[in-house]
Amino acid sequence: MGYVANPYARTLAGGATSTVGLVVHQIDDPYFSEIASGVIEVAAEQGLLVQIAHSGRDPENELRQLRHLIAQRVGIILIAGSGYDDPAVEAQARDELAGFQRGGGRVAVVGRHSLGVDAVVPDNEAGGLDPLSARWRHHRRQRPA
Repeated sequence: MGYVANPYARTLAGGATSTVGLVVHQIDDPYFSEIASGVIEVAAEQGLLVQIAHSGRDPENELRQLRHLIAQRVGIILIAGSGYDDPAVEAQARDELAGFQRGGGRVAVVGRHSLGVDAVVPDNEAGGLDPLSARWRHHRRQRPA
């Protein structure tokens, strides 16, 4: 029959899109671009598209981006960043994301754990020390006796 669901009609009918919203602090930072690349790869395997939002490390802008993604009816929101020291903005973001989850949306964060959602918290200290210790061991083996 060749039927293809119209994602715009589905969204208008009240459903979430097959889009993942990814908010990163700085898209040209290799750390965040690696995260974005991985998210895009996994999303494609699941038949999902990724909409990337760039906060520019600005808490107010990140909150605007979150609200925009929610208004676009994305099904999943991922936030990659370490959070801010702005309790007022954090509280607003927490409220927005809680409402999004109550409506069936899914949320996860990378590197931040103050929003009351699932979090992936990299062990940056161990990750930073391990390559250094491996290099040191290698360096020591190469030194003449």
